[in-house]
Amino acid sequence: MAMLTLTYAPGVKWDPRHVPEFQKRIREWLRYWGHRYAFVWVCELQQRGAPHYHILIWVPHGVRLPKPDAMGWWTHGSTRIEKVTKAIGYLLKYVSKGQDSIHRFAKGQRTHGSGGLDADSKKERRWWLAPSYVRKRWTDWRDDVRPAPGGGWMSRATGEWMASPWKFVSWHPLTGAIIRWVAGSEIGIYA
Repeated sequence: MAMLTLTYAPGVKWDPRHVPEFQKRIREWLRYWGHRYAFVWVCELQQRGAPHYHILIWVPHGVRLPKPDAMGWWTHGSTRIEKVTKAIGYLLKYVSKGQDSIHRFAKGQRTHGSGGLDADSKKERRWWLAPSYVRKRWTDWRDDVRPAPGGGWMSRATGEWMASPWKFVSWHPLTGAIIRWVAGSEIGIYA
């Protein structure tokens, strides 16, 4: 695994196209050499408020990524590539770092993402990201559970459907809070 870090130079403003353009270049380079681009990334805000991206890339054995700066793939600052052995801990370190920052992410800016998974890995990821009541109903990720059109959840493998226990009750006009109920009892107010 390789951890790629993208840093913005002072004075360079974030643009929503920067990271996707960078990833497109890596994806094309790996595809040229016959490899898939599988990745997970997180974004933290530096003390000066600039975004700082950490991209974990699954690199096939024996493949070395070229230096993105030398290739002209990241023209908005600097990059660094490191070999990583404890990938999850590494990412969690960066996710937790920016929690106390006085800076805020720009409107529309994502804090994390992933891609390049094969079909089975996508199914398993969707299963893990589904609510716990869905995972209790369908205990095997191969059931290919997804949100159903019109509400609820369904298994693409079996065709079974399950209604969501959550029901919308009202929206508070002054606070913008949405009040939701489950099984007839109030559980909370969500903004």
